[in-house]
Amino acid sequence: MKGISPLLGAVFVIGITIALAIAISSWSKSFITSEARKTAEHAGIECSYVNIGVYKAEYDEKTRKLLLELGAAGTVSVKIDKIIITNKTYHKAKYINGVNISIPVLEPGEKEYVYLLNVIPNFTTIRIIPYKCPMKAVEISFHEVIVK
Repeated sequence: MKGISPLLGAVFVIGITIALAIAISSWSKSFITSEARKTAEHAGIECSYVNIGVYKAEYDEKTRKLLLELGAAGTVSVKIDKIIITNKTYHKAKYINGVNISIPVLEPGEKEYVYLLNVIPNFTTIRIIPYKCPMKAVEISFHEVIVK
């Protein structure tokens, strides 16, 4: 009995391996694309209910402290990701939740006070950005802040 030559056997095994690799690659690409689409759609639905309420903003020029009274004005809880303060020369100060500030999750109907220290002087805007929903950020201009 004669079998196939070792060279033909190796070519056959390599061909099957390449065909399997192409099939798995094609399947994984379509799977990842569909899962990413589902996640984006879910985030859009979830974010449609996110709404941050800013009930008070007070700034003390002498101590450079900023007090914000925040709440979830929508029907879902809101986690604040970061607060960005920009001044007239476009310098930015970032306060990142869990890094240099600590803001609890804002529950609907409840208010939380947030104190920011060493706020950059001559700021023009305060931008409050929720976690996973940056498109629902709230921006406050300096004119809306009570200055002491």
